[in-house]
Amino acid sequence: MLGNGTEIRRIGLPWSSQRVERAQRLCGATMEASRAALADGLAVSLAGGTHHAFADRGEGYGVFNDIAVAARAMQAERRAQRIVVIDCDAHQGNGTAAIFADDPDLSSSPWLAAMLARCWIRWTFIFKR
Repeated sequence: MLGNGTEIRRIGLPWSSQRVERAQRLCGATMEASRAALADGLAVSLAGGTHHAFADRGEGYGVFNDIAVAARAMQAERRAQRIVVIDCDAHQGNGTAAIFADDPDLSSSPWLAAMLARCWIRWTFIFKR
């Protein structure tokens, strides 16, 4: 078993070398989806969403922050320079926001996600009446 009690509490799961491998593969899937979206215009990875993990620790069921890893990879590969993450989860990805806090080329936009969510709710309501 890897990790100490504090790390396990922050992540929310007991973790092992298999869980670390799973987290690495999850980051790889998000990176591949990012590449595909940039090449084809749209892509989805159902494996991701570990937006609570910070640069120095896991948190909220995430060992690594797949969104931040993919964003940095797209920059390193010179596929994208300026990136905005629109996190449409019910609550902000605190890890993603912290990782991008001091980088003007990377930003996380919970207010935009909230605005889009409100528009979606209105659209759903209007067209399902």
